[in-house]
Amino acid sequence: VLLKQKGANKEATPPRKGLAFLFQPKEKTPKMFRALLGGTGDIGRLLKLKREQAAQVTRQNQLREVMERAPTLIPLQM
Repeated sequence: VLLKQKGANKEATPPRKGLAFLFQPKEKTPKMFRALLGGTGDIGRLLKLKREQAAQVTRQNQLREVMERAPTLIPLQM
């Protein structure tokens, strides 16, 4: 699956206009790198879950800090 596909780019590319001819066209990102960035493969899913888990922990810590400071921020009215 990580092998090059034969004839992947058989379509003719349109001529580049303006300043675009000064820069090389962007190459396609390798499959392994796309998987690490959060693709649909198993590796991508695992990394995405780990990021979500870390974000959830930080949200819980922030909520805990707010709840600890809440009594000092809201004065009691009697």
